[in-house]
Amino acid sequence: MAAMIADCPLVEGYLSEAKRVTSGPYGEVRVRKDYSYLSDNFWSPGLTLVGDAVGFIDPLFSRGV
Repeated sequence: MAAMIADCPLVEGYLSEAKRVTSGPYGEVRVRKDYSYLSDNFWSPGLTLVGDAVGFIDPLFSRGV
């Protein structure tokens, strides 16, 4: 993680005074491979979902985009 931050001076500057959590439920670095999603219901009476609330398809890792 430190090496990735050091590779980007802008991010390194933003995080220069940050302290990484290393214990407890947030102490482990995790990666989510597939974060695309699509809602089953786009509307209900008095409510409609638009934009990213409906779904998100990752253009880099999805097929057919």
